[in-house]
Amino acid sequence: MAEDQPDLGKASGQVTLDGKPLPNANVFFQPVEGGRNSTGITDDQGNYILEYLRDSKGAKIGRHKVRVSRFVEPVKGDNGKIEDPGQKELVPDRYNQKTELEKDVKAGKNTINLELKTS
Repeated sequence: MAEDQPDLGKASGQVTLDGKPLPNANVFFQPVEGGRNSTGITDDQGNYILEYLRDSKGAKIGRHKVRVSRFVEPVKGDNGKIEDPGQKELVPDRYNQKTELEKDVKAGKNTINLELKTS
C-alpha cells in the first residue's frame, strides 16, 4: 500500500434499475471530503467491485457522492462514419450528472446495493 494512500474500505454491491440488474454501468464513488474517486463497472448481473487504484480494491473511508452511468460516446472512424454507436444513457440524471445519492464506506467489507428507479 502506498504511503500517501488513505485507509480504504472494501466496497461492492449490485446496481438495479427498476428492480432489474443494470449491466455495463460505470459506478463512481467520490469522497465528499475530497480525494481520489473509486470506480467499478457492473457485470451482467449488475454486480460491481470498487477499485481505488489498479492494485487496490475499495474506497476511501467516509461519505461519498455516488454516480451511476451507462453512457458511452459513439466512436467515429477516420472516414467520419460511426464505427461504434456507444450506449445511450439509461440512468436518470438524479443518479449521475445531478446525483442525489450518497453512501458511507466504513472500514472492512461494505455491501452497498444501489436500487435506482426511472420514476
